[in-house]
Amino acid sequence: MTASTVTGRGPGSADGKNRGSQRDTLGVEHLIGTRAIYAGKVDLDDGGDADVKFEKALPGVASDYIVLTGGDASHSWASALTVNGFHANGGNDEVVSWVLFRITNASVTGGPPGSAV
Repeated sequence: MTASTVTGRGPGSADGKNRGSQRDTLGVEHLIGTRAIYAGKVDLDDGGDADVKFEKALPGVASDYIVLTGGDASHSWASALTVNGFHANGGNDEVVSWVLFRITNASVTGGPPGSAV
């Protein structure tokens, strides 16, 4: 359902008073909430470890970000997140895909899902 007008005034018109807020658009500059910052893949070594370094340091502090990982065959996780990178963990010789999100006041804990750390 749409609102329209035949007079060019009032609700549904493009009259200057009825255009709405400049924030009515959903451009990326108006996004509120999580944002994917970086994404990639990393090959883990024989011990199931790898260090991932970001292209440049992240603005803010590490607790503003979280890393989500997914492995080929077994579980994977991120640990030791800093503004410069993180440590990827998982199965031996596994390829781990990861995404870094900006989420204010989030944190990453070391350890596989369901483990006590």
